[in-house]
Amino acid sequence: MATIAALAFQPVTARAEATLWGFVGHWSVYTDAVDTLGCYAERTYRDATFLTVGLSRQAGDHYVYLTLANAKWTFLKEDKANTLRLKFGSSPTIKLSAKTIVAGGVPQILAIIDRLDFLDEFQKHDTLRINLDGSDVATLKLDRATDAFSEVRDCQTMMTEGTKRSLEAGSDPFAKTPLAEPQDDPFAKPSSQTSPDDPFAKPPASSASDDPFAKKP
Repeated sequence: MATIAALAFQPVTARAEATLWGFVGHWSVYTDAVDTLGCYAERTYRDATFLTVGLSRQAGDHYVYLTLANAKWTFLKEDKANTLRLKFGSSPTIKLSAKTIVAGGVPQILAIIDRLDFLDEFQKHDTLRINLDGSDVATLKLDRATDAFSEVRDCQTMMTEGTKRSLEAGSDPFAKTPLAEPQDDPFAKPSSQTSPDDPFAKPPASSASDDPFAKKP
């Protein structure tokens, strides 16, 4: 499992290696072929809070990461350990260990979550309240998050399949390769099939899954 100290994320707008996958409402979905070998969704809110949630396959690990940034949060201190509490809708509060990092002069909170079903929380609730070290710092709307994180999962499946193809063909593992006839819908699913080895793919509802983090039917 990767540690927070091993990661050095920057706000997505500063990631030169990020490639746009598409837009869903106010959300933007990207692929990251360098830092995390995964896909993520980001959104900037009116109060300047910047939220990024993504999947990572860094160093063979598989996990979810979350970053929160706001230039107004000047009370944050670089390298400080933080306690992050997230409350999705009326569900129980989720407590996470986090760390403050600074990129481009902007302080941000980074948390690593080893539950892959953490993305489900964004798809089941409309709001997210954020408490940092005992103080409420933001309440964020999650409209269109269901669709946005469905795209993140589809993007991750495509990246995983692309990596496997590249091992045989020596091609770019992160290039989008159409698996069907082109469609006008920019978010049309490339394929209804997923790789059996993809840890981020949702298992079919009709079959059993050994993934402890898989979303229950």
